[in-house]
Amino acid sequence: MFSNSNMITGLSTGTHTIVVRDASGCEVTQTSGIITEPKEIVIDYVINAGELTIKANYGTGIYEYKLDSGAWQDSPVFTSFTTGQVLYVRDQKGCEVTKIIVALSVGNASYSNFKLYPNPTEGKVSVSSSQIIKSVAIYDLLGKRIMTINGDSKKLNLNVSQFEQGMYLVDIIGENNKSETKKLIIK
Repeated sequence: MFSNSNMITGLSTGTHTIVVRDASGCEVTQTSGIITEPKEIVIDYVINAGELTIKANYGTGIYEYKLDSGAWQDSPVFTSFTTGQVLYVRDQKGCEVTKIIVALSVGNASYSNFKLYPNPTEGKVSVSSSQIIKSVAIYDLLGKRIMTINGDSKKLNLNVSQFEQGMYLVDIIGENNKSETKKLIIK
Protein backbone atom coordinates (compact mmCIF):
# COMPACT_ATOMS: atom_id res chain seq x y z
CA MET A 1 0.00 0.00 0.00
CA PHE A 2 1.46 3.36 -1.04
CA SER A 3 0.32 6.71 0.21
CA ASN A 4 1.08 10.34 -0.63
CA SER A 5 1.08 11.12 3.07
CA ASN A 6 4.01 10.69 5.44
CA MET A 7 1.61 9.09 7.94
CA ILE A 8 0.00 5.68 7.67
CA THR A 9 -2.74 4.74 10.12
CA GLY A 10 -4.48 1.50 11.02
CA LEU A 11 -1.36 -0.65 11.32
CA SER A 12 -1.26 -3.47 13.83
CA THR A 13 1.56 -4.14 16.28
CA GLY A 14 4.55 -6.02 14.92
CA THR A 15 7.39 -5.62 12.42
CA HIS A 16 6.59 -3.87 9.15
CA THR A 17 8.56 -3.34 5.97
CA ILE A 18 8.61 0.29 4.93
CA VAL A 19 9.04 1.12 1.26
CA VAL A 20 9.54 4.73 0.19
CA ARG A 21 9.02 5.56 -3.50
CA ASP A 22 9.92 8.95 -4.95
CA ALA A 23 8.33 10.73 -7.93
CA SER A 24 10.77 9.00 -10.33
CA GLY A 25 9.69 5.56 -9.10
CA CYS A 26 12.91 4.83 -7.19
CA GLU A 27 12.31 2.78 -4.04
CA VAL A 28 14.15 2.34 -0.76
CA THR A 29 13.11 -0.49 1.58
CA GLN A 30 13.59 -0.60 5.33
CA THR A 31 12.51 -3.54 7.50
CA SER A 32 12.98 -1.98 10.92
CA GLY A 33 9.50 -0.51 11.18
CA ILE A 34 8.46 -1.98 14.53
CA ILE A 35 5.16 -0.83 15.94
CA THR A 36 4.41 -1.49 19.59
CA GLU A 37 1.32 -0.96 21.71
CA PRO A 38 1.33 2.33 23.58
CA LYS A 39 1.98 2.03 27.30
CA GLU A 40 -1.17 1.69 29.35
CA ILE A 41 -2.03 4.63 31.57
CA VAL A 42 -0.68 4.10 35.08
CA ILE A 43 -2.44 5.89 37.92
CA ASP A 44 -1.74 6.41 41.57
CA TYR A 45 -3.01 8.87 44.12
CA VAL A 46 -1.89 10.84 47.14
CA ILE A 47 -4.12 11.83 50.04
CA ASN A 48 -2.98 14.90 51.94
CA ALA A 49 -4.93 17.28 54.20
CA GLY A 50 -8.27 15.89 53.06
CA GLU A 51 -7.50 16.16 49.34
CA LEU A 52 -7.09 13.28 46.93
CA THR A 53 -4.70 14.07 44.05
CA ILE A 54 -4.50 11.62 41.15
CA LYS A 55 -1.17 11.12 39.39
CA ALA A 56 -1.33 9.72 35.83
CA ASN A 57 1.51 8.62 33.54
CA TYR A 58 1.73 7.39 29.96
CA GLY A 59 -1.37 7.40 27.77
CA THR A 60 -1.83 10.11 25.17
CA GLY A 61 -2.21 13.82 25.75
CA ILE A 62 -4.39 15.48 28.33
CA TYR A 63 -6.16 13.47 31.05
CA GLU A 64 -9.67 13.70 32.49
CA TYR A 65 -10.63 12.42 35.94
CA LYS A 66 -13.75 11.30 37.80
CA LEU A 67 -14.90 9.37 40.86
CA ASP A 68 -17.52 6.62 40.53
CA SER A 69 -20.36 7.80 38.30
CA GLY A 70 -19.55 11.49 38.73
CA ALA A 71 -18.84 13.91 35.89
CA TRP A 72 -15.45 14.02 34.16
CA GLN A 73 -13.25 16.93 35.19
CA ASP A 74 -9.90 18.39 34.12
CA SER A 75 -8.53 18.72 37.66
CA PRO A 76 -6.87 15.68 39.27
CA VAL A 77 -7.83 16.96 42.77
CA PHE A 78 -10.90 15.80 44.72
CA THR A 79 -11.93 17.09 48.14
CA SER A 80 -14.86 14.73 48.73
CA PHE A 81 -14.10 10.99 48.58
CA THR A 82 -14.29 7.79 50.59
CA THR A 83 -12.55 4.44 50.71
CA GLY A 84 -14.00 2.09 48.11
CA GLN A 85 -14.82 4.70 45.49
CA VAL A 86 -13.45 4.04 42.02
CA LEU A 87 -11.08 6.53 40.37
CA TYR A 88 -11.31 6.85 36.60
CA VAL A 89 -8.69 8.42 34.34
CA ARG A 90 -8.94 8.69 30.56
CA ASP A 91 -6.63 10.19 28.00
CA GLN A 92 -7.52 12.19 24.90
CA LYS A 93 -7.81 9.00 22.81
CA GLY A 94 -10.47 7.65 25.18
CA CYS A 95 -8.25 5.02 26.83
CA GLU A 96 -9.50 4.57 30.39
CA VAL A 97 -8.15 2.98 33.57
CA THR A 98 -9.58 2.62 37.07
CA LYS A 99 -8.33 2.21 40.61
CA ILE A 100 -10.15 1.75 43.91
CA ILE A 101 -9.41 4.23 46.69
CA VAL A 102 -7.99 2.65 49.82
CA ALA A 103 -7.50 5.45 52.32
CA LEU A 104 -5.73 4.73 55.59
CA SER A 105 -6.57 8.29 56.57
CA VAL A 106 -8.47 10.99 54.76
CA GLY A 107 -6.91 13.84 56.70
CA ASN A 108 -10.22 14.98 58.20
CA ALA A 109 -10.93 11.92 60.34
CA SER A 110 -12.40 13.61 63.36
CA TYR A 111 -13.80 10.41 64.89
CA SER A 112 -10.83 9.25 66.91
CA ASN A 113 -13.44 7.80 69.27
CA PHE A 114 -14.16 4.83 66.95
CA LYS A 115 -12.88 1.67 68.59
CA LEU A 116 -12.14 -1.61 66.79
CA TYR A 117 -11.51 -4.57 69.11
CA PRO A 118 -10.09 -7.09 69.66
CA ASN A 119 -7.41 -6.33 67.14
CA PRO A 120 -5.78 -8.64 66.11
CA THR A 121 -8.78 -11.00 66.10
CA GLU A 122 -9.43 -14.64 65.35
CA GLY A 123 -13.00 -14.30 64.13
CA LYS A 124 -15.20 -11.72 65.83
CA VAL A 125 -14.60 -8.00 66.06
CA SER A 126 -16.62 -5.12 67.51
CA VAL A 127 -16.82 -1.51 66.38
CA SER A 128 -17.99 0.98 68.97
CA SER A 129 -18.28 4.74 69.31
CA SER A 130 -19.91 7.38 71.46
CA GLN A 131 -21.68 8.41 68.24
CA ILE A 132 -24.11 6.45 66.03
CA ILE A 133 -22.34 4.19 63.51
CA LYS A 134 -24.08 4.27 60.11
CA SER A 135 -21.98 1.66 58.31
CA VAL A 136 -18.82 -0.41 58.41
CA ALA A 137 -17.10 -1.67 55.25
CA ILE A 138 -14.15 -4.07 55.19
CA TYR A 139 -11.67 -4.06 52.28
CA ASP A 140 -8.82 -6.35 51.40
CA LEU A 141 -5.47 -4.72 50.61
CA LEU A 142 -6.30 -4.67 46.89
CA GLY A 143 -9.22 -2.37 47.65
CA LYS A 144 -11.96 -4.95 47.07
CA ARG A 145 -14.93 -4.48 49.39
CA ILE A 146 -15.57 -7.84 51.02
CA MET A 147 -18.15 -6.94 53.67
CA THR A 148 -20.56 -4.09 54.37
CA ILE A 149 -22.70 -3.80 57.49
CA ASN A 150 -25.27 -1.03 57.85
CA GLY A 151 -26.08 0.07 61.35
CA ASP A 152 -27.83 2.62 63.44
CA SER A 153 -26.28 2.06 66.85
CA LYS A 154 -23.20 2.86 68.89
CA LYS A 155 -21.84 -0.71 68.65
CA LEU A 156 -21.68 -3.26 65.82
CA ASN A 157 -20.42 -6.83 66.12
CA LEU A 158 -18.88 -8.40 63.03
CA ASN A 159 -18.11 -12.03 62.27
CA VAL A 160 -14.93 -12.11 60.18
CA SER A 161 -14.09 -15.79 60.78
CA GLN A 162 -14.59 -16.59 57.07
CA PHE A 163 -11.76 -14.21 56.04
CA GLU A 164 -8.23 -15.45 55.47
CA GLN A 165 -5.47 -14.44 57.85
CA GLY A 166 -3.97 -11.07 57.02
CA MET A 167 -4.50 -7.33 57.19
CA TYR A 168 -7.73 -5.60 56.14
CA LEU A 169 -8.97 -2.01 56.09
CA VAL A 170 -12.14 -1.14 57.97
CA ASP A 171 -13.94 2.02 56.86
CA ILE A 172 -16.29 3.25 59.59
CA ILE A 173 -18.89 5.92 58.76
CA GLY A 174 -20.69 7.71 61.57
CA GLU A 175 -23.17 10.53 61.95
CA ASN A 176 -22.84 13.41 59.48
CA ASN A 177 -20.87 11.03 57.21
CA LYS A 178 -17.69 11.49 59.25
CA SER A 179 -15.44 8.54 58.54
CA GLU A 180 -12.30 6.86 59.74
CA THR A 181 -10.36 3.96 58.30
CA LYS A 182 -8.62 1.52 60.62
CA LYS A 183 -6.37 -1.49 60.07
CA LEU A 184 -7.70 -4.89 61.15
CA ILE A 185 -5.48 -7.93 61.53
CA ILE A 186 -7.02 -11.40 61.37
CA LYS A 187 -4.83 -14.17 62.73
